[in-house]
Amino acid sequence: AQHARRLLDSGSVRLREMDAVVVVAHSQGAAVAVLLLDRLVRCGLVDPSVQRVVFVSMAGIHHGTMEVGAALSTRRATRELFDMARPSYSVFARHYVPALLRLLRANVRL
Repeated sequence: AQHARRLLDSGSVRLREMDAVVVVAHSQGAAVAVLLLDRLVRCGLVDPSVQRVVFVSMAGIHHGTMEVGAALSTRRATRELFDMARPSYSVFARHYVPALLRLLRANVRL
């Protein structure tokens, strides 16, 4: 546990010292990356007021989904991606959208 704590503390110092923080994500990872980046900003480990913070997403929920693909898919992960793209989806409404809005208000480039 002490070793893990030292690594976390070391990483925290490194994050705070960076001039730029770039987060890149693909597919389902795009939603996870938004939540993670939001947490880093709220915890003060990343500060968009002094650091350039950029989020780049490929093929995630930010780019919309194809309903035909959702209907044809039997993979659970693919179905979840389509579900998350619906504004009525509870996780989307309660966690993802607020996190995305906080990042935009903090001047994170998306």
